[in-house]
Amino acid sequence: MRQHSSVVLWIREFSFSSFILFIILAIILWGHRQRESARQKAERFRGEVRIEGNELVFPRRMRLVKGRLPLRGYWSSSGRSRHYHIDRKFTQSEELETDRIELKPEMFSLIMNKSEETLIEVPAYLPMEPELENILLIPIIPSYRFEIDKQSLEALKGTEFAHARID
Repeated sequence: MRQHSSVVLWIREFSFSSFILFIILAIILWGHRQRESARQKAERFRGEVRIEGNELVFPRRMRLVKGRLPLRGYWSSSGRSRHYHIDRKFTQSEELETDRIELKPEMFSLIMNKSEETLIEVPAYLPMEPELENILLIPIIPSYRFEIDKQSLEALKGTEFAHARID
């Protein structure tokens, strides 16, 4: 009788372990599916948008929130593993309803140090349509010329000049 009860106990433990494993796999697959569906939405939207002259034209009129997106990327480590993290926060400046946005050079910045910590701030548009949830439009129209040497970076526009040196 003892052998029978230990087999039943083993089956219960196996079933519980299998159930936990099933839950973990379901969560991983659900996360992967969400990421893939967001990518598919973005790809579909990209195919519907066109550029006419200096305007980005949408397939229909839509609500957008214009703002700025600062991003900070940095490395962190714990024990043997090393991970790159990105902090971001969209800051709203205005709401609009339109079927196009003008593509024009706007101020953006990119700063990176030796340890690969990066700061980026770009203009961005957040569509407020339910089918475009979690999609962000970042129209960067550079009007600068960049020159990168081994230890320096130069940006030129007209008579404006910036030089950064990494020592």
